[in-house]
Amino acid sequence: MGVESPQPTPAATAEQAQDLIDAARYDELEDVVALFSAGVPLDSADSQGRTALHMASANGHLAVVEYLIQNGAVRKLLFFYVCLHY
Repeated sequence: MGVESPQPTPAATAEQAQDLIDAARYDELEDVVALFSAGVPLDSADSQGRTALHMASANGHLAVVEYLIQNGAVRKLLFFYVCLHY
C-alpha cells in the first residue's frame, strides 16, 4: 500500500529538462512531480551539467531535494566522479 513512483521514459527534450531544473530551482515541487510523471528523467542536466538536484540543493529547497533523492535522482551522480577528476 502507498503511492507508487511514476516510471519515467528515457527521452526528454532539452526544454523539458530545463523546465524540470527551473522548477527545482524555484521550489515548485508540484511541477517537478508533474514533469517526472510525464517522463522527464530526474537526472536531466542543462548545458552546464547542472541537474534539478543541484539547483534545489543550492537554493535550500528541502522538500524538492527529498523528492528527487527518494525517486532516484542521485544514482547517476554517485558514480560520476572518480579519483581521476581530482
